[in-house]
Amino acid sequence: MTLYDDLAQQSAHVRLILGLVVDGVPHVLVESPIPSSFAILTGRTQITAVSSVREGEGRLDLETRREIPATVEFGLLDNAGVLASLLSVNRRRSTWITADATAVATGLALESTSGMTAGDIIYIGSESITIGAVASAVSLTGCTRGTLGTTAALLKGSATDGDAVYRYVPAWEGRRAWLYGWTVLPNGIGLSQEILATLIIDEPPRHNGDNEWSIVCAGVMQEYMQRAVGVGLTSAKVKGPSVVDVTGDPTIISFPVEDITAFVIGGYPMFAVLDTGHVVEVTAVSVLGPTISVSAETGYQNRAKLVKERTGLRQNASSLRPLAIVDGATAYPLLWSLISTVGSGVGFDVLSGRVGANTYDAGWRFGAGIPAADIDTASFLTRPALSHNVLIDKERPVGEILQEWCYLSGSAIVTTATGQLRAVSIAHARSASTVTIGANSIIPDTRIEVLADESTITPLVTVQCDYSPLTQEHRAEINLIDEDKIKRYPRSPRRREISLMSIGCSDARGVGAGDSWEAPTSISAGEIAAVVADIVSGESALARVTVSLTVTLDKLSVRLGDVVLIGSDLPNGLDVPDMAGGTIAGSYARVIARRPNYDASTVGLTLEILEPLLHVCPAATIASIAGATVTLATTGPEVSGASPAHDFFVGCGVLVHDRSASLFDTLTVLAIPSTTTLQLSSVPSFLIAGGTDYLVLSPLDGASSGTTTSGYDLAELSILTPANGVGSVYGAVNNTPRWR
Repeated sequence: MTLYDDLAQQSAHVRLILGLVVDGVPHVLVESPIPSSFAILTGRTQITAVSSVREGEGRLDLETRREIPATVEFGLLDNAGVLASLLSVNRRRSTWITADATAVATGLALESTSGMTAGDIIYIGSESITIGAVASAVSLTGCTRGTLGTTAALLKGSATDGDAVYRYVPAWEGRRAWLYGWTVLPNGIGLSQEILATLIIDEPPRHNGDNEWSIVCAGVMQEYMQRAVGVGLTSAKVKGPSVVDVTGDPTIISFPVEDITAFVIGGYPMFAVLDTGHVVEVTAVSVLGPTISVSAETGYQNRAKLVKERTGLRQNASSLRPLAIVDGATAYPLLWSLISTVGSGVGFDVLSGRVGANTYDAGWRFGAGIPAADIDTASFLTRPALSHNVLIDKERPVGEILQEWCYLSGSAIVTTATGQLRAVSIAHARSASTVTIGANSIIPDTRIEVLADESTITPLVTVQCDYSPLTQEHRAEINLIDEDKIKRYPRSPRRREISLMSIGCSDARGVGAGDSWEAPTSISAGEIAAVVADIVSGESALARVTVSLTVTLDKLSVRLGDVVLIGSDLPNGLDVPDMAGGTIAGSYARVIARRPNYDASTVGLTLEILEPLLHVCPAATIASIAGATVTLATTGPEVSGASPAHDFFVGCGVLVHDRSASLFDTLTVLAIPSTTTLQLSSVPSFLIAGGTDYLVLSPLDGASSGTTTSGYDLAELSILTPANGVGSVYGAVNNTPRWR
């Protein structure tokens, strides 16, 4: 529970003091003095300068599948004249480094130490250094490296032109910044401090005249989405004739090459493109020669053809180009591609294509170098496995890789308050929310607006697919037309354009550490059509019902992608219809837009009402009911009780749904007398209509009902009984909602 929620439960007045902390800057910029009971970040002092904090609206975009962060502008007032020197652009260096220094060296040799004193901060590159002592006119000792949130780095020295040393911040754009909130009770005793947002400075500070300054910040999402995976050496020339291992494995062919740095094998499948028109799996790399070995049986072409044509590789002319596949079986390879930097093998830092001891070699860099602390790894690991794999050919931006992964996994990427990237499901809720938007949270003199958002409905979808690593081009483009949507939206100009480079693989040797994929093939146009049809119908088959409301500051902890519960205690003046004949009260909703207003102590939220009866499985029509014993119109394994991964089972939560009145009860299965009957925890509160009403696994409370063990994820294809609800064999696939 966050501090703000805790204070709200105590009915305590929340006074929030805002402050800005910038990476490498020795001051905390605050709007009013922070009580002495707070521990200020080490090495920083307070400057009372913040006059305003204006934050735009952040939103969750389904097309790019990620958060579109808000811009935050800080207004600053320079009463003491300190900001003029702190925020000015300092282009001239004060001195320079005259001798190389490692990242851990505490003694620095400078051209001059004039004007420096112990405790001062100096800036070299992106590193801030605290001076320990001025030992002489040209040397510093006892320095603290990488202070104020920066990272120590190797320093290059020269008698005439070493790394420049600045007395003030030399560059602002791209620096990390944190918006803190200090909460103080009316008696003046401070309770805590929390990070409200993690940002990057989007442009240098601006002087607006009359001692007024402004700093514009953006969300950290854009910092990471532009990073690239797959850079460095792009090919290696063949330096001699290929050799077939006839005595050992005749499917293995070796090529002597000029350089192997692009082909260091890590813990994931790695392939090579031969300019003879083959894609093969790299099986071994040897420094002797150096030599690369590939498997003729794990490529786009068969072994016989490759062996026959191996002599077509011309010495000093032919080449091998590396490519990698982000295996979709688990999220580990995806995390490797996001986090890896030098291939230490620790955690997710498993970097192939580069010698671990050398960060600067020209090898294939399969890693964006995002710090592990900046990724909510658990959120990625709990997302469903993919049936396809994301291809990284040459160079791809992180945003492009994540967008494709999100399409295939039914996810979206958002950020936490601490700046972590987090994967969230865009499907309907499967677990109860711990945050309730109740009557006490809503500002009473504001409006609650409910509307049907049809802006995401796209009748036309164009997909570039069937990507070939041989030609590095998409070989097919298909247009998906939803005839039903076209009839309803005959003049809609909206068209979704999707480009996928996914690869399908078969693995005859099983999935596990060190295993490699066999027979990689580009996904065909037919397969892509099926995948995209599910993607589009899952996110925009129906208009989204959105609720816009303004809540008190105690809900500042609610972030984009969070699922909240709209309280059932809303008075008549605040409760409004949900546009489906019901009420928004008691509904689960996902936060899709958020805009804090610190001056007014409010937060504007836009919520998407989550319909719990879309894409839910398994489902069965109720034939009859006697008390709390329900007879279902199905005899399939959906009610065998033998497998929690496939069916109803004792202890699971269920929804008994009255289709005609849009009502449902959340109950529990107490017993399964037979394959057609279920004994429920209580009698439904409404009259059951035989052959019409339904019973489904409850998506509302996965924690207590046990449905988290069912293996279902509402972002995936739902496994349902046939469209008429009368069951047969488990395994019929239907992703179209059958009722509302």
